[in-house]
Amino acid sequence: KVKAEEVNSVVSKNGQLRVSGNQLVNQAGEAIQLKGMSTHGLQWFGQFSNYDSMKWLRDNWGMTVFRAAMYTQDGGYINDPSQKNKVKQAVQNAIDLGIYVIIDWHVLGEQDPNVYKQQAKGFFSEMASLYKDYPNVIYEICNEPNGSATTWNDKIKPYAEEVIPVIRSIAPGSIIIVGTGTWSQDVHDAANNPLYYSNIMYTTHFYAGTHGQWLRDRIDYARSKGVAVFITEWGTSDASGDGGPFLAESKVWTDFMQDRKISWANWSLCDKSEVSAALMPGASPYGGWSDAQLTASGKFVKDQMYGSSQPPSDGIAERFGQHVAARREVLGRQTAAEALQPSRGAFVHVGRPCCRPQAVRLAVIGEPDGNKRGFIALVLKDQLQPPRGSIPFGLQQL
Repeated sequence: KVKAEEVNSVVSKNGQLRVSGNQLVNQAGEAIQLKGMSTHGLQWFGQFSNYDSMKWLRDNWGMTVFRAAMYTQDGGYINDPSQKNKVKQAVQNAIDLGIYVIIDWHVLGEQDPNVYKQQAKGFFSEMASLYKDYPNVIYEICNEPNGSATTWNDKIKPYAEEVIPVIRSIAPGSIIIVGTGTWSQDVHDAANNPLYYSNIMYTTHFYAGTHGQWLRDRIDYARSKGVAVFITEWGTSDASGDGGPFLAESKVWTDFMQDRKISWANWSLCDKSEVSAALMPGASPYGGWSDAQLTASGKFVKDQMYGSSQPPSDGIAERFGQHVAARREVLGRQTAAEALQPSRGAFVHVGRPCCRPQAVRLAVIGEPDGNKRGFIALVLKDQLQPPRGSIPFGLQQL
């Protein structure tokens, strides 16, 4: 039975993703860019990966992918295997909401992913068995291998060659993301000696205050060699998670990713007192955040995420919203296009408060020759249902 949330969702429209050359594509072979949030460690900030907050991010930020970070150490899976239940809940929320989800085996302090290789095999065997029939689920098998001895050729690739078959024996068509050396900065090494499996992507992580053009050059080099890159973690801060925010350099990065349709997840969805956190300390775990409850990083990421996302598929404009969005490009004048841009969460005139339900009326307009069409969204009242005596919500051709 299909849940209401899944209708017209990013997953229902794009289905099982795959890798074609250096690009992530949908079931029709069309390039797709996913944008979303990564949790901080679920053992510390798992309260933010609930259904309500994820729905808010989908509907009001345009989130299409959610990354659930299962630390191995620091109170994570190795210390407390029951922490995996937080991953399962986040995955189920993503399935119910019709968005993609990354299960992240968060290698960090141990440096070499082989340290907990057997546990990783058991973890991914369980996860693949649970979710093999869901196109939503993407597997990230080692977050940030690091340390001078943890090289691609000697440590990371051999690890991947043991873990990938565990997943593929259960979920053969799944996307699998593999971390690279030096905290997932050495994507060029992976490109020079790639894994010979289909539907593999390689991770690059950046923090705008630390990583600049040299790392973008590495990504371009890797893509020129035919490998696909997924930036499963990035921040507006420096590499410590603090300092900044460096928003100008962050914008260079988001433009870079947009131009190449490189998918990304921002670090991080939490209220920790650090620059890279999206939420101010004490923010509600359940969404509904005003801009005052967002950090400078959170506000920036919200704007970058929503910029090219499809409007929300549920809410007041559900029945006609996709038709409006699909035809924004044929509007004759830029001023008209600006006036008809959807606000976050509802179709409203520019200047109306975002993230509030709106009662609207949509009308189709056409030129006499029938070649150009536009759409008009009229706000009736700031409430979900039109007041008594008003024009009912609907679509009318003029």
